[in-house]
Amino acid sequence: MSVPDFSQRVAPWVLVAPRRSFEIASRLAALSDAGGIVRRVDGERMRSERDLFREFAVNLKFPSYFGYNWDALIDCFDNLHGDWHGDRDIAVVVENVDALINIEYLPLLVSALYQGSVKAAEEVDLDGDLLDRDPVALHFVLELQPELRRNFISRMAERNRAIVPEDPYMLVE
Repeated sequence: MSVPDFSQRVAPWVLVAPRRSFEIASRLAALSDAGGIVRRVDGERMRSERDLFREFAVNLKFPSYFGYNWDALIDCFDNLHGDWHGDRDIAVVVENVDALINIEYLPLLVSALYQGSVKAAEEVDLDGDLLDRDPVALHFVLELQPELRRNFISRMAERNRAIVPEDPYMLVE
């Protein structure tokens, strides 16, 4: 499998990759060179739900009214249009996902990343009305040690998330 173009508003929204993947680094550089944004968050700093929400809020510059809960996280992924963003495509690299492999909320986090990405790429709301913002590509790259792939797949099964293994990557569906 080749790594997707992170400027495209198409799946895969969440890609699991080994650390320091040359292909991923090349695609992230291409996104940046094309005017897109690459942000990084650290799984080591997400050992509690509160810390997870803080890590995303700080690094993605969520608004001050961010509610520090799962629904608010998804809503903020859908609305990454502050001064720093400017309706540009974005890729968020979640480093050190292995630190979260046994954390209870890992499947919920991955589900939230997926839902937020899908919403960010939509042009209409649930009623079919045009949104007052342009759709953007929002992709997440989860960096995981290859030896933890099986653990990750079994954790995602807890939330009925399908994982497509495409060596050396995994796609979340």
